[in-house]
Amino acid sequence: PQQIKQVVGSLSQNPPDIKLPRQIDRPVITEPAEIFRARIRYERLNEARFMGHLDLLKHFERGIRLSELPLSLSQGYNPHYRFAAGPPLPHGFSSSAEYLDLLLTEKTTPLKLFEFLPAGLKIVEFQWLPHRAAAIQNEIIENHFILSWLDDGVRDRQLLEEALQQETIPFKRQRRGKRGKTEQLIDLK
Repeated sequence: PQQIKQVVGSLSQNPPDIKLPRQIDRPVITEPAEIFRARIRYERLNEARFMGHLDLLKHFERGIRLSELPLSLSQGYNPHYRFAAGPPLPHGFSSSAEYLDLLLTEKTTPLKLFEFLPAGLKIVEFQWLPHRAAAIQNEIIENHFILSWLDDGVRDRQLLEEALQQETIPFKRQRRGKRGKTEQLIDLK
């Protein structure tokens, strides 16, 4: 502390007026008169299937910034872009039907966004929705999975066929909660 010298202002003879952080006027972000909701269906293939969900959201945010889309911002001290992605995809899975909702302040086509995203993300469908449309998580009611094997999969297919011939496939699930451990029996069939 004895060797540190506090310096206020600049080294010039006529220092400029410096505003301290409390004196800076923050711009007020006002809500636009109209907000448009765009829903994009995209494919997530090849390299993109190994991307985690949070990483994918960061790539979308970066792509939105680079494409200069007129995205609506949230209110408050730390505004952020208003967009919502569909439910997370398991790691390593590819998909031909992933969804993204964007809230825009102008009715412009957001296809430029995909120019700034990593390889493996490709737009399939684009549509305008009413501003108060249901969220993606409420719209998706079922998922369809296609299993494939990297090798011939003869043993795996045989096990799967044997399992499907059984009347029930019991599975014990253990959970830890506030009341201690509980067991739940689930029929995987």
